[in-house]
Amino acid sequence: HKKLALVVDLDKTLIDTIGVSNAEEAEKIIAMDEEHKSDYFYFNVNEMYLVRLRPYVREFLELISPFYFMQVYTLAQRQYAYQVIQKIDPDKKYFNERILTREDSPLQKKSISDFFLSGQHLAVVIDDSRDPWSNPDGTFFEGWVQVEGFNFFSTIAQPTQVKNLQFIPKNINMDAINDHYLERMTAVMTEIHSKFYEIRPPNVADIIKDMKKSIFDGCYIYFCKIWGPNDFPKKKLYF
Repeated sequence: HKKLALVVDLDKTLIDTIGVSNAEEAEKIIAMDEEHKSDYFYFNVNEMYLVRLRPYVREFLELISPFYFMQVYTLAQRQYAYQVIQKIDPDKKYFNERILTREDSPLQKKSISDFFLSGQHLAVVIDDSRDPWSNPDGTFFEGWVQVEGFNFFSTIAQPTQVKNLQFIPKNINMDAINDHYLERMTAVMTEIHSKFYEIRPPNVADIIKDMKKSIFDGCYIYFCKIWGPNDFPKKKLYF
């Protein structure tokens, strides 16, 4: 079907999450962003979590689904991950419960071989963090595409790391509702797929490397000291 495989992270990639004391507290927070109420949901898994979808996440999944066979890999708890996926993909159209979680990765590392014993050359990963994709030899999975972290709740704590979170409403980063990152990533993921099936390299990672190299193609980058008012030399320096 000319599809590539795509492994998707959850926290800080497609969503942002924080712990709340109860439903009333969650509703108060949602009321602060009434215009985007449908982008929030909350649930209880040992404690109550409030989730905010990243802007454009539904459109992103819909637009890239013709080109990618998708699955989720998160270091959050399995029950938590299933609750999130049920909201993001209620009709099982995109992931169909293809989910790996921290229970499947006791070393808190992610490996593409956990999903694919073969065909890894057709796999792409989108994740806000590269560290979980490190190999024993210190290298990283080459098909990884970094995603800028979605920080709606400006605390650094998230379900992957911390339990019993306490939420302070002033920590909401309302500017994040204007996040357009997934909209831009739609074009990037579509281009990766298009170039792969046009060029047919041995590994999709070769396409990703070439795309990264092309960002500064034709540019010259200079590094120089930023001079203070008393630092200027008598002779002019040209950079």
